[in-house]
Amino acid sequence: MKHKLLVTLRYSESLITTIRPQFILQYSKALFFSAIFFALAAFLTYPLFRIGVLGIVIWAALFVLSFFLIVRSWLLFSLSAVYLTNERLIDVDRPKLFVKQVNEYPLSMIREVRYHSTGIGAIFAGAGTVIVVPMHESGHIELRAVSKPEAIKELILKTCKRHSEAPEPQEEW
Repeated sequence: MKHKLLVTLRYSESLITTIRPQFILQYSKALFFSAIFFALAAFLTYPLFRIGVLGIVIWAALFVLSFFLIVRSWLLFSLSAVYLTNERLIDVDRPKLFVKQVNEYPLSMIREVRYHSTGIGAIFAGAGTVIVVPMHESGHIELRAVSKPEAIKELILKTCKRHSEAPEPQEEW
């Protein structure tokens, strides 16, 4: 599936890969509650409709809440990504629906890349968390619930090494 870029790349940059989390692992809590609200609405249809208007309102609210949780999760998923280019690592994050955070680190500033997998779901799905630590900043980029975290770690390290070995472009006057 082809994804639209959420950032504009520089003229000299080329995209190496787009890293996204696994949808079900990243938003499992919201999907779980959505399924519960949907099941409640489905199983309580007859008793709620017998109550009257208040029951119909409760029934509709359960369906709307279930639908809202799924749509919100999908929007947050589709509007978040990490892009690895030949010059930098760009993290486009949507912690909330109307909040957008973009962090970028030049590949020359990346000090350490590590990963770990925690939990039975992550182990069976082959997912994990990749942590990218820059040289001079206190923060880090944490890529949660990504597929094949070891391969992503190796790709980032290989790209950083290739970038450090490449000659610097000469400016023309």
